[in-house]
Amino acid sequence: PKGHETNAALAMALLESGDSAGSLSYWISACKDAPAAYQSRFITWALISMERSLQAEGTAVLPSVQAGGLQTLSSLAPNDPRIPLALARIDLQQQADNPALGVARAFRRLDNFLRTNDDEAIADLHANTEEDWIDFYLRYGPKQALSFCRSQLELSPGKSSLWLGEVRALRALGRHQDALEAAEQVLQMAPSAALYEEI
Repeated sequence: PKGHETNAALAMALLESGDSAGSLSYWISACKDAPAAYQSRFITWALISMERSLQAEGTAVLPSVQAGGLQTLSSLAPNDPRIPLALARIDLQQQADNPALGVARAFRRLDNFLRTNDDEAIADLHANTEEDWIDFYLRYGPKQALSFCRSQLELSPGKSSLWLGEVRALRALGRHQDALEAAEQVLQMAPSAALYEEI
């Protein structure tokens, strides 16, 4: 088998055995060797391995080590919006004793990515990733969530998740009347069960 196939097989075997931290380096090696058609799928598995290893109890993997792996993935796929979001989550972990600093670093990282890709919507760079970005912003900064949704809507006006994100951000900011008006507008354009739940 080719190098990327061997590394991917080893990575999957380790992941399935519960060694998610051990699988990560093999996923990264697979990404390095893989043809472009395979790369996105291997990055997905690398991110899954990373998330599982960070969530595992008693994990010995330091966030700085994970960040190094993510930086390698970023150099291979600089326009993949999942990677800066994963790095932003690690920024928070590395500043656990100073959450405000962690959030500031995370937001700066995401802002830098958006500036670098200011002519492409996150949803177009990788399908449905905008939903994860919205959730992150809503958790740590509803004002940033609102700004993100509005700027992304200029690039991808047909994306219902962004309209819904705007409604959620307005509600999180306490702007309930604005949220209701926005929701009514969206219902006229694209009614959805998720939007009805928000109302």
